[in-house]
Amino acid sequence: MKKSLLLLLPILVSLMLPGGSQAARRRVSGGPVVREIEIVGLSNFSEKKIKSLMGTKESRFLRTRRYRESRLEQDLASITNFYRNNGFLKVQAKVDTIMYDEDHENVWIRLRVDEGEQTIVGGVEFSGNSALSDADLRRLLSVRIGEPLDERKIAADKYAIYAKYADIGYVYTRISHGILGSDGKAAVRYLIDEGEPASVGSLVVKGNNRTRAQLITREVELKPGQLFSRKKIIDSQQNLYDTGLFKDVDIEPVSAGTDSGKVDLVIRVKERKMREVSVAIGYGTRDEARMTLGWLHRNLWNSGTELQLRSIVASKDFEWTGNH
Repeated sequence: MKKSLLLLLPILVSLMLPGGSQAARRRVSGGPVVREIEIVGLSNFSEKKIKSLMGTKESRFLRTRRYRESRLEQDLASITNFYRNNGFLKVQAKVDTIMYDEDHENVWIRLRVDEGEQTIVGGVEFSGNSALSDADLRRLLSVRIGEPLDERKIAADKYAIYAKYADIGYVYTRISHGILGSDGKAAVRYLIDEGEPASVGSLVVKGNNRTRAQLITREVELKPGQLFSRKKIIDSQQNLYDTGLFKDVDIEPVSAGTDSGKVDLVIRVKERKMREVSVAIGYGTRDEARMTLGWLHRNLWNSGTELQLRSIVASKDFEWTGNH
């Protein structure tokens, strides 16, 4: 009863204002005011937890919350995703009832969640792998036996498996998965199509206006003919950033024509400003007032050589005189 009175209080206040219901109508021009949200069918999570996932909120004293149909649809999707990520693969979240007052100025919402059965991981299997053993692959997994089945972890595991294959040259590996089981237990099976290992074809440099291509390719840890490695691609990108010459670096493997056993590496760079002038003013007990002038060239004669000049002018080195 106390909760109902609090929910009705803003309506009563609005009716006491000059203009009565007209003032209330102006106040709700942005949509009906949400007075109450009820969620039924919950067994495994509290209503408070589910409401915390929602963008639609109940109005409180001195804080008005308004109803949007599109927002409520997003809320149902958020609730569904939350349950699926906790192993409830057959969950259904839907609107049970939506009630308005006579003037459609206020709304009461009831949602229903049919949770279904929670699925627990009972086993993990691999199929199609030969270059990497089951033990190698199992070390990469975030899916754990005995935990609720989480589809986000399965997606992360598939990427981790692909990354491992790409580190040893299998850039064309394809990975899918299946979920097998019943009675709340399921085995996750990772299906692996390894393909053939690929070697590096050619190195193609793009975007270099003031930097020689050979200065860029020498920082790349993969050379034509070598086995492709994702890890060496990442290391090569870092090497190029470490030169200080580039503000953006991307190395993309591209299939080398009809020869599926080779990939070309397209190296795209965006160069930084090569020249830089700096001025700094400070004060120290030794030099007193001082000014530092600097000049920097990051790529002298397009050779990758960095030249930096600096000069310091201190007030103690000057004698000031004046006539009285």
